[in-house]
Amino acid sequence: EARQGKAEWAEVGVLGIVGAIVLIFASYLLTEAAGVI
Repeated sequence: EARQGKAEWAEVGVLGIVGAIVLIFASYLLTEAAGVI
């Protein structure tokens, strides 16, 4: 059970990091687009 728990936490961590990168990238694109307009 401990191993499975760690695997789940690793998955959550990866998802969190990917989500954060996507959010930062999206906000960056929005600010760039706003600057162009």
